[in-house]
Amino acid sequence: MSTDHAPLTEQQIADIDARASAATDGPWERYEKYGPDFFACTSGSYLRGVGTFNFGDGTDADADEEFVKHAVQDVRALLGEIRRLKAQRKYLITQLAKRDAESGAGDRALAEFLRGQPDEPTP
Repeated sequence: MSTDHAPLTEQQIADIDARASAATDGPWERYEKYGPDFFACTSGSYLRGVGTFNFGDGTDADADEEFVKHAVQDVRALLGEIRRLKAQRKYLITQLAKRDAESGAGDRALAEFLRGQPDEPTP
């Protein structure tokens, strides 16, 4: 699995959020009354069908099924964490800018580092 990703743009985050918001709530569970591969959201007052997924019998089938069953709530949680971290980062950069007006080079270097890519090596 590659970890080389460009930072997400605000538009990409909004697009992911729109897809997650439009998706059937999770978690999705196997509901065999309608067939061995039928999945639905069984929480709430009524059954909401998602669809038929055949994950096969391979070595990754169980892991793939677990991933898909929890994808909706996992993506929503990750979006919330992205928003929280972005707000925290913005706050810290603002605070550093205020301090930098008074204190000098050390704070400027830290602010520059925080504005950079998160995967860049520490100097």
